[in-house]
Amino acid sequence: FFFQAEDGIRDYKVTGVQTCALPIYLILNSNLQSNTNIITQSTGNHGISTLFSVYNLIQQNSWNNKLISSLNPIIYSSKFIQPIKYNYMNYYLKKIREITNDNSRGKILTHFDSYSQALNERLLFQKKHENSLYIEHGFPEIITGHGAIGLEISQQLIDMGISTNSNITFLASCGAGGPLGIAIGLRYIFKNSKFVIVQTDDQNSLVKSLIENKLAYNNKINENLPFNYTDGIAVDCPENFAFNYSKYFADYAVTVDHAKCFKTANDVYEDITSSYNLNNLDFKPAKFVGGTTVSVYNAIEKYSSIIENS
Repeated sequence: FFFQAEDGIRDYKVTGVQTCALPIYLILNSNLQSNTNIITQSTGNHGISTLFSVYNLIQQNSWNNKLISSLNPIIYSSKFIQPIKYNYMNYYLKKIREITNDNSRGKILTHFDSYSQALNERLLFQKKHENSLYIEHGFPEIITGHGAIGLEISQQLIDMGISTNSNITFLASCGAGGPLGIAIGLRYIFKNSKFVIVQTDDQNSLVKSLIENKLAYNNKINENLPFNYTDGIAVDCPENFAFNYSKYFADYAVTVDHAKCFKTANDVYEDITSSYNLNNLDFKPAKFVGGTTVSVYNAIEKYSSIIENS
């Protein structure tokens, strides 16, 4: 079993937004004016990546393009966002304000009661402000950017001597559809690979959509937990493009128990960190393990029959 070791903020979200989506959006929407609003709704990761990418785009704007230097990011979230994710977003918003010398540049709105309410407010804002660019979670450019990670993983497997004819199974915790791009990139090289979408029993909109063959919403999120541990997949409904591509590229779509993910977090953390020592990796593991990683770990245990021949 291999788990992708993410290097700080350079995770698949950033790869999708920065490598491909944001630059291509700006090129394709050549009618945009100065002070364009870069907007999205997020439970954390997507907002972090959007702000990080806007910051880098402005910082690397060596040709002093007025459109890029005036980008105005606005992130819609809810009051239930985890503090660590809010702090990351706020850090990059401050960096944007510093580099543009504008203390009023950008907003992070977290007063909404739910992700759905944040999404609806984003839609209303977009209708009123034509000079706005929405960074979708599962749009073609995002998925294409994520595909770079699939190619990267493929090369790492090849370097370890694993044949491209091997039967491998790729599992990803998937909300709006972004990791789908990783699977597409991986399957481009490993033709016999299988892709398994993993969600929790309460944040299961993509799995439900695939079962019902129409866009569906999450079940009610488990309120008995101290916080939403798997908030990385808390998007309440997949976007249509990602939903349709999931029907074509996903072999399985499964759910695991959210409460069990929370209970097994320490065991998973100890197991993963022990592999760092075993393989003499040259960087230290994080101080905790994310809910999406634990959900995949639980899926490997619960659905072992899917991967037994891989």
